[in-house]
Amino acid sequence: MLGRELKIFQLFSVKPTFLWNLTCDFIAQILSLVSIQNLNEPPNPVQERTEFTIVGIDARVLVAAQLHVMQTHDKAFAAIDRIKSKLEALLRYKRRHWIFWDIFGAAAPHGHRYKRRPVLSSEEINKLEQNFGVALPEELKLFLTHVHGGGIGPGYGFYIIPDPKPLARRRRSFPFNSAMAEQVIKARMSGADRWATLDMPDDDDYYDDDDDEDYPGGPGFIPLAHHGCGVFDVLVTVGEQRGVIWCCDMEWSPVISREGGTMGFLAWYEDWLDACISHQK
Repeated sequence: MLGRELKIFQLFSVKPTFLWNLTCDFIAQILSLVSIQNLNEPPNPVQERTEFTIVGIDARVLVAAQLHVMQTHDKAFAAIDRIKSKLEALLRYKRRHWIFWDIFGAAAPHGHRYKRRPVLSSEEINKLEQNFGVALPEELKLFLTHVHGGGIGPGYGFYIIPDPKPLARRRRSFPFNSAMAEQVIKARMSGADRWATLDMPDDDDYYDDDDDEDYPGGPGFIPLAHHGCGVFDVLVTVGEQRGVIWCCDMEWSPVISREGGTMGFLAWYEDWLDACISHQK
């Protein structure tokens, strides 16, 4: 299937790099709605000319897929530009009010102290992915290669820290899906249960072995930021919620946007910046 998806993508002269990674799932969903002839069948004139045959889908759908690719790409880079601008504004304000104004977590002994690590190279991104055993979501990679490689951010700081040893649970699927996330969001936003959470299944997927002490436990995510008292924001890397930010406060819930939805990495970081700026004196 991947080879066929790639051929369709190449019809639009879009190289399978950042844009391809962003929309592989989108293309796969489109192809799941149509039937594609087996390429091992005896060739016919149509196959010889086009290399594949699509039944039940017209060019307008594929053009829509290309537009989705470009819109997603543009939105991501627009978010990166906003984040850069807001981050610089925040740091300028801190320099002018360095005694009388602070944000949570910055001045703690293990806080970020308003510092930023250098952006990461492609080779450094590859090493992180090899350590975790999964591909990092595209928004995170975009941030790490264009904004900074860790430091100033939510909680005591945003950091992507390699595991001391590879953990197999990083490659297993996150147990909560979109329906579960919507259930929690609906309960919280409606007021029916403002503290609605989910319990991580307590089974063999929770930790790899007795030597696995990396908190929080559970499969399919990497920790992003510690808010103190064992409260962590994590980024889902495997499963239906891939790319979505969840919070572990002993129990689990998606991080909810101001509009009442889930948040990806860039929205999560920008939301933190907006909260910091709104509290400036």
